[in-house]
Amino acid sequence: MNQATVERVDATDYVEIFSAALTTLRPLMDKVGLKWRDHEQYDNYDSLADTMFSEFILHPLTNDYFGFDRSYRYDMPPYRSVWGALLVYSSKDQLLGNFVRLSAGHGEFNEVIYNNGLKEEPIELGKCRLFLTFDQESTT
Repeated sequence: MNQATVERVDATDYVEIFSAALTTLRPLMDKVGLKWRDHEQYDNYDSLADTMFSEFILHPLTNDYFGFDRSYRYDMPPYRSVWGALLVYSSKDQLLGNFVRLSAGHGEFNEVIYNNGLKEEPIELGKCRLFLTFDQESTT
């Protein structure tokens, strides 16, 4: 019988490093006119953030085990990949939804936007945990 098992790896520290990197780059993005504020972002910011998301979170945590999987993109539906997803949990370990992006409401990228299946919701980065989950099929 085939059954799916799910493994999860705590990605919170990696998302915090990603947040710090985006925040540190903010003055440089301003200098070159790269729009980073919510609702102003465009392709150039998306490209930068997507590359950083892959390099700061996906690649270190997967060890490239799944290869260069471009099906999982930063801020692009379906907010998951064929192998799993980056999930957002409350501080009480309640699943909130799939990670979408970091928001920079006040200049720091410290607000997590997640999709709960119906709509996007925000939560402060320090008030949640993020786990990269791997859907694995096993035979028993």
